Amino acid sequence: MKPLHLITYKSKGTYDRPGMAYIQVKEGTVYATNSNVALRIPINEIFGDVVEPGEHFYLSSDEWKSSGMYKATNIVREDENYFIAFDHKEKQLGRIKLVSEKEFTIL
Repeated sequence: MKPLHLITYKSKGTYDRPGMAYIQVKEGTVYATNSNVALRIPINEIFGDVVEPGEHFYLSSDEWKSSGMYKATNIVREDENYFIAFDHKEKQLGRIKLVSEKEFTIL
């Protein structure tokens, strides 16, 4: 996995730019930005075959970090709304919720 949370925007307590505090997955590509640097990676390099190329969702960069997704060697999808991260010993590191486009526009 990649430490995508390091490239996203961080504010001091409040999110005055909430869109930049999320990792976006759209049309086969993963995007992350902090307004100075933009990262664009093919989806299979991050998620392998767990995500379909046509899917569109967001992941909180704070949850990406706290769930240990960046340290994962294996990701499993649960209930279409969550990813579960595992390390090389198959120990569960954490779980992260996928935020749909509709949910994201409400944030």
